[in-house]
Amino acid sequence: MEFEDLPSVFHDVTPIMQDDGLHPVCTIDYNPSFVVCMNYLRAMMRMDERSLRSLQLTCLCLGHNPANYTIWHFRRRCLAALSSHGSTKELSRETGGGCRTTFYKESLVHSDLLLTERLGGSNPKNYQIWYHRRCMLEFILLGLDDGFANKDDDGGYDENKNMDGDGKDVGCVGENESKVSEGRYQTDSVSGEDEKKTRRLEIATEELDYVEKVLWNDPKNYHAWSHRQWIIRTINDRTMWTDEVSYASSLIQEDVRNNSAWNHRYFAVRCGRTKKVGRSGVRGVVMGVRPPSKRALSEVEFAFFHGTLDLYNESAWKYLVGVVRETFYHAVEPELGKSDRQNSNNNDDCDDRDYPVESGREWTTRVEKALGNVIDLATEGVALESNSSDYNGGSDGDAEIKSGIINCDSDGDDKPLTSAALVTARIDLLEMLGDAQSLKRARQMAFLLVEIDPIRRGYWKRRADELKENAVASSNVGGGP
Repeated sequence: MEFEDLPSVFHDVTPIMQDDGLHPVCTIDYNPSFVVCMNYLRAMMRMDERSLRSLQLTCLCLGHNPANYTIWHFRRRCLAALSSHGSTKELSRETGGGCRTTFYKESLVHSDLLLTERLGGSNPKNYQIWYHRRCMLEFILLGLDDGFANKDDDGGYDENKNMDGDGKDVGCVGENESKVSEGRYQTDSVSGEDEKKTRRLEIATEELDYVEKVLWNDPKNYHAWSHRQWIIRTINDRTMWTDEVSYASSLIQEDVRNNSAWNHRYFAVRCGRTKKVGRSGVRGVVMGVRPPSKRALSEVEFAFFHGTLDLYNESAWKYLVGVVRETFYHAVEPELGKSDRQNSNNNDDCDDRDYPVESGREWTTRVEKALGNVIDLATEGVALESNSSDYNGGSDGDAEIKSGIINCDSDGDDKPLTSAALVTARIDLLEMLGDAQSLKRARQMAFLLVEIDPIRRGYWKRRADELKENAVASSNVGGGP
């Protein structure tokens, strides 16, 4: 359908103008053709006519404004009606938690994926477009299509009947798009669990390929990363989880500062599971699932290696602290590990039944080893052995600390010899250990950050005060966790 076809296609419809009130303060100067399209769409929505011509009309409207969520919503209702084989009721199934997912024929799914790909090219961060892709794929990827025939029958939407003379899908894809029947998704029903799983994996893999292309152009696209994680979590396939860890690793190797890739690796290593693992009252309570003990050590080594490539990169050190924090609190609170084993999702790579939680002493030893690696690196060129016990602005102890961390670079400018991110990681790990000596050292490092992280000077002063209080409390009870 083209804009010129509207009067003939909707000859029996009276357009509804937009009501801006009697005295609009500031009217929007819409494109005239968009105004005409929307006038017809308002009429179709009021009539609740979920037909092929309504579907075609939504395409014209979205071409003018792909961010209009009302148009997308009405389009999905039209797609559901065309997928219901003549029924006036949308086909759907429960997905848990009182939610329902709507069924869409695969031929229509393919057509709309092409549409969103075309519209998303110039709108890569358009939430409505990404949400529509998810809605189109949800029923298939959740494996809910058993018993819902994808073949066209007399009461359904026949893709061949809705092709114009040029072989274009009049449902809305562009001039150069191929016929839906030649698309990547087969509309014939498949028998056998293995075949169904294979089909789901193929569809998911192709969607991941599309997301990868988007991320290649924009590595920090939150919507693309969120969509990718939804696909992986929904399919929940062992091989796919492993591939995602490798994918994140490749992106980190290309750009060690890609914090989105670090976050995705954290997600993939845990197979998307989340659980509270910190203790109330402990700084930095986190959400996550402890990776298997062997995996945890491997992740610490990975973070440490890539952290040394750029000491000022916060992502690597945050990742290391996150892994160590999870394993440490699982060690001091074994019931958390027990709960993990009981709630395993049966993915071997994410299942720690073969790697039982070790004793608190053994895990603490591992933590201390990882901590030692970071400390050895951080102390290069940094004077940490200060006699100062309190931060008081102009004390001799403060001057000694400052002289140890400021050095002259090749350009003659004063720069900190070590990174605030690295020292922050040391503080987090020492605070995690919780004994009086560790807290005292952490407090000394907070003094360092008052100087090398001036933007957060006030924050580090407060942290130093908190660490002093915690050290006193730890001394009174005779140790840490």
